[in-house]
Amino acid sequence: MKKLFCSLKNLSFHYSVNKPILKQLNLDLYKGECLAILGGSGSGKSTLGHLLAGFLEPSSGELTFYNQDKKELNDLEKFRQKQMVFQDPASALTPFYTPFKTLYEVIKLHFEMSKKEMEERVKKTLIQFGLAEAIFYKKNSTLSGGEKQRLVMARAFCLNPELLILDEPVSSCDVLLQKSILSTLKEQIKEQGTTVVIILHDIHQAIFIADTLCLLHKGQIEAYGSSKSLLSTPQSPYTEKFIVAFS
Repeated sequence: MKKLFCSLKNLSFHYSVNKPILKQLNLDLYKGECLAILGGSGSGKSTLGHLLAGFLEPSSGELTFYNQDKKELNDLEKFRQKQMVFQDPASALTPFYTPFKTLYEVIKLHFEMSKKEMEERVKKTLIQFGLAEAIFYKKNSTLSGGEKQRLVMARAFCLNPELLILDEPVSSCDVLLQKSILSTLKEQIKEQGTTVVIILHDIHQAIFIADTLCLLHKGQIEAYGSSKSLLSTPQSPYTEKFIVAFS
């Protein structure tokens, strides 16, 4: 039986009363589920990601997380529980660090391990995300766009977050690299059982990686459900247009 991870109930967000971004959203996210948030530019996708990550607070409505562990969390634990990977990987990396140091410093900060254990975990994670040993000790500034994208995802996964939010994680990559990165991501989601929200604009990518799709339009949910149900019975004229546009 699916375990409820978080719920949105009549959730709205606005920067000002006359500028609503999200309006009356209702949806449930289950433990271990991969939910794809779809929509065009300005639909509110990234804002929803920032709300789930805790960077923004709802203007009204409820955003509830269900966690069995009710103990008070310190700042490091709170940070580790929710990880967000942004569109531009270069801006999220220290340019003079290496991939190895990038992961090593994060693991060192968050976990109690011996040096050998940390080194083994770093190497294992980098390899899992398709990064060759030849670049482990190269400066991040010298990496390709695809390598940087894999590195930021590896860094997020190595913290074993309860929730991982990915904002257009392959938007800057070519088609072949997009498929490769999404395949790696899909494998890691399945292996670790991480609850994932992935923000996309391409419905084919969403169908490939996600269990459930949520289509936003002008800050509202136009369609919500499995890819099969959305494709077979579009829930609105906009949903049908969106599907046709990517067919």
